[in-house]
Amino acid sequence: MQKQCPLHPGQTHASPLYTQLPLEEYEALMKENKALKQANANMAESIAELDAMRLKEVELDMRERELNERERMLNEPEFFGLIYSELKTAKEKHPKFCEDFTDDLTGMKWQEYEDNIKARNEHHAPTAESILMEEIAEAFNAYQHGDLENSMVEFAQCGAVILRMMEYVAKEMK
Repeated sequence: MQKQCPLHPGQTHASPLYTQLPLEEYEALMKENKALKQANANMAESIAELDAMRLKEVELDMRERELNERERMLNEPEFFGLIYSELKTAKEKHPKFCEDFTDDLTGMKWQEYEDNIKARNEHHAPTAESILMEEIAEAFNAYQHGDLENSMVEFAQCGAVILRMMEYVAKEMK
């Protein structure tokens, strides 16, 4: 019959394996267990660092694609150059852009206009004019409601529609 060692620190009678090991073997197992726990902790840190590096790499890739797209857009169609030239001329000719952004004297409610033009575009084949007017209405409506972020997005969409209109006209009239 094997001699049974007393319980080691932290062990209970529910741990029969350790109660039958000599103290040296128990200590060796505990040391190995501690080393494995440390190795697991180190591995978890390494995995977390790799994940962070992958996220950073994805962010950098997206930023690079964004910059490449912006560069491509600036160099691609002649429309951007034309718009920039007209902007430069307009700023020189009219240094003060406007007195106010909207004319509240007319009582124009952009929400109503937006609803009307959207209904028109849903029930009839939209035209370049009606699409642009819908974007303009959305932009001014957002402005009137103090929604800066949406207003800027909608004005950018107006610019996108204008560029598409320029492409359309260039193709049609060539």
